[in-house]
Amino acid sequence: MEYDIPGEREPSLAELGADTDLAAMTEFEADLDEHASSWNRFLGETSRHVLDVGRSRRIAPPKIRRALSTRDGGFSAPGCDTDPTRCEAHHITYWEHRGETSVSDMVLLCVKHHHMVHEGRCRITRNEALDPGDPSYIAVTRVRRVTTP
Repeated sequence: MEYDIPGEREPSLAELGADTDLAAMTEFEADLDEHASSWNRFLGETSRHVLDVGRSRRIAPPKIRRALSTRDGGFSAPGCDTDPTRCEAHHITYWEHRGETSVSDMVLLCVKHHHMVHEGRCRITRNEALDPGDPSYIAVTRVRRVTTP
């Protein structure tokens, strides 16, 4: 169920009158946290909320950052070993160009490479044929500048 109306929120389970087992839900969420690389393989609305918050917020929430860290093995650029906790979650489709806060539209970048992307010195590509949780889904490459004498 989508809620695209500004200010509208998804009703709580209690408001829907759902019979819930809080302990089971807490255990399920903990299991998702443990297996972040598999989050996107869950079907249904629950996985969308874990992996994709759309345009509702610009900054990646912790669960998306953990999934990015798991998928990218920390940071995505070859040869960069910056700890994922020191990386920034970058929108592949820039936020100001209607990019979304989701695993499929984000990548972890260290500060240096993040600047290089915005300066046009690095390029990020997606392999849309792969699942967004696959480590090969994202590729970060340097752009070689050709200078003429």
